[in-house]
Amino acid sequence: MKEVHQLEIIQSNPQQYSQIHSQYNQSLFTHHHWIESISNENTEPIYWLIKKDGEIVAKIAGLSVQGSWLRGKELYFYS
Repeated sequence: MKEVHQLEIIQSNPQQYSQIHSQYNQSLFTHHHWIESISNENTEPIYWLIKKDGEIVAKIAGLSVQGSWLRGKELYFYS
């Protein structure tokens, strides 16, 4: 029988995202300063933490970009 795990995606903020940043592989494109620097009035920074059975196992950051009226919002992730 396969194990069942509970995954949870939690919206985070730049400060919380940065606190756990050193626990993962790092690059310029995963740092909150870079995400904030490329955001503008048509975008919204996104910071998500992914938990597995209550423990943070991953993080993801990117932008929500306002697309056309036909396509709606688009998500771009960098980590």
